[in-house]
Amino acid sequence: MIEIQKDFLPSATNDTIGGVIVGDNLTVDEDGKLNADTPKDYVTLDTDQTITGHKNVPHPIDVDSTTSNEILTVGYANDSSINTNLVHKSGNETIGGVKTFNGNIVRNLTVDGSSTSEVENIILNWYNTSKQVIGQFSATHNDGFYDSRMRVNNPASTAAAKWADIQLRYYDDNRYYAVYAGGTGTNLSIPDTGKAIPSMDKVNDRINTLLGNYQIPLVKLTQTSGTITLQVNKIYTMTISGTTTFSLPTPGNRNVFNQIKVMAKVSGTPTINWGTTNFFNRVAPSIEAGNYDFYFDYDELNSVWVVGALAKGTEE
Repeated sequence: MIEIQKDFLPSATNDTIGGVIVGDNLTVDEDGKLNADTPKDYVTLDTDQTITGHKNVPHPIDVDSTTSNEILTVGYANDSSINTNLVHKSGNETIGGVKTFNGNIVRNLTVDGSSTSEVENIILNWYNTSKQVIGQFSATHNDGFYDSRMRVNNPASTAAAKWADIQLRYYDDNRYYAVYAGGTGTNLSIPDTGKAIPSMDKVNDRINTLLGNYQIPLVKLTQTSGTITLQVNKIYTMTISGTTTFSLPTPGNRNVFNQIKVMAKVSGTPTINWGTTNFFNRVAPSIEAGNYDFYFDYDELNSVWVVGALAKGTEE
């Protein structure tokens, strides 16, 4: 081994011939040939590469770009106080233009206020801590109608998620309705699929139709004497052959007209206790054999029942 003193062989520089020491990424083979190792895990300047893992950039990076779809300035991506063309992880920012997300956006979100949006279809999912969907809201525009749906999920660890829907639909011709869209699972009590909740206009139309076709049913009494208990706004038929006492009710709703009618066929001259001492024309009806209509009207002004009797039959 030949040792050369440092003072005899100076260190090599750009301008001076001298000795060098083999450093990092350099090797010397048995023939004394100096070789440079092939670089590994480095970002090259002129080749395509896939970069993985977290990269922390402590200072701005300027990128020379000539196409509109490349980043012009990266900057401090995590520093919201510095303006860049990136969305920062914190701070309030205004995002312009159309942004399309192909994957799920997981976020604790609070929506406040109102705005006008050009979004035609939207689906919002709510997740639990296990990243399972527990709720969903969707608004979609289809051919001829708009749909809005609310869904509640009950995720199961060993089975498909159980869910229940309520759907609102509005047609372009101004028809609209709500419907229980059904559900799955045995632990949810869901109405039958297709149970529509009609609009108020539809309800009113149906009520008017029913009222227009409504006919008051007759209550046929089999008693011919004794105490007869009557109910508000009923029409009775009966045959009277002995002493009869009418028991009158107290109206539950005094803001409406309350009346009772009894169509009676009387035989003999039975004694009738009318259940009130108030009569039309202030005269108690005189009853003998024949056919009658007994009318009991509730007088709200005086809080009493008033009764009268009209005889029926051929002209005498």
